[in-house]
Amino acid sequence: MVLLSGAEERIAQLDAVLPTSNEDFRNLKLVGHFPDADQAAREFDFMRKRERALQTLAVLKPREQPSYPPDECLPGTRINVLADVIHRLLSPSDAHIVVLSDVEGSGKTTVVQTVAEYFRGLRRLAARLFVNDSATADARDVIKAVALGMAQCHPHIETAICNVLSAYPKVLDDPIDQLFKKLLLGPLEATKVIGPFVIVIDGINAGTINHIVDYFTKLPAAFRFFVTCRRVDTTARYPPNHTNFLNCFPRLSAAFCTTPNDNIWREFWNHSRIQLASPLMMESDDRDISVYIHTRLNAIIDYHTNIQPNWPPKEDIQEFIRLSGNLFLWAAVALDFIQGRRSYQPYARWNTVLEADLAVADVQGLLETIEKSSASLRSTS
Repeated sequence: MVLLSGAEERIAQLDAVLPTSNEDFRNLKLVGHFPDADQAAREFDFMRKRERALQTLAVLKPREQPSYPPDECLPGTRINVLADVIHRLLSPSDAHIVVLSDVEGSGKTTVVQTVAEYFRGLRRLAARLFVNDSATADARDVIKAVALGMAQCHPHIETAICNVLSAYPKVLDDPIDQLFKKLLLGPLEATKVIGPFVIVIDGINAGTINHIVDYFTKLPAAFRFFVTCRRVDTTARYPPNHTNFLNCFPRLSAAFCTTPNDNIWREFWNHSRIQLASPLMMESDDRDISVYIHTRLNAIIDYHTNIQPNWPPKEDIQEFIRLSGNLFLWAAVALDFIQGRRSYQPYARWNTVLEADLAVADVQGLLETIEKSSASLRSTS
């Protein structure tokens, strides 16, 4: 209790001299209370500006992202593709949007995630968006999300975008052309930052991409996009008379995942600021899918502690790899089914897949096989 004697008076004395505004910080120096008042005042200014900036940027409302990030490429896989991606994104070039196209399940998202994490480590990842194909995402949503990412990656860009949001409170309701010019093009051209800053967008639908690509080609080349497109067939969607067209562009750099659409190719293939990359299915061999399958099988063996030695046989694994057709989606679905719960024995499920007379990379046939067999396998496990 003795220590508290006179505490109220001391608090009152301190309160009388503590700064309550930026001007108070400067006045302190004059009376000798705080010799570094100028530095404190600058920090006070900065904190107030950051607070106002965060309040201003809140109107952009970032899109919901996955509750957990997608997997990255396994060590030792996709080496050539990843090296090409990183090299292209770090190299100065006016062709700052590079498009990778391949079939669903070929591993585009794992490549995207690996590249995104690499540039995050370099503090050069401006934005990473994973957009569900089934969502009602449109170009307006993407522009707002990219603007938010840009603002968060560089203080000068943040200031420029905040100034726009303050000067034009209803800019988000403007026609999309004006929204793009005011919220992205104007601020990015005005700041002239040194790149590269990488923007990764995964999962945009076909209706969105036709609008968004044209907009992003107008942005400064310091801002580089890593884009993927989904297609159904590995040969059917090349530009006329360019059957080997994609092989001529073994580079990547931005991420849209779309439903198949011929307009995408018309939009991309003859544009001077867009490069098309070789499909992963054409670039890849059995090695990558083999590494993935062996890794998953080891996890299944660890999960089921009573697995017999030398299961599964090597020849069965080779047949499983062949059936996958290098399609990671097929392998993932099949291996999830085989693993099941701890109370299940994976042997019967493994045999179900191998004995189902499936075509290579037949995801639909695999799903039908799983649906038919799951009930009986549960009852006998």
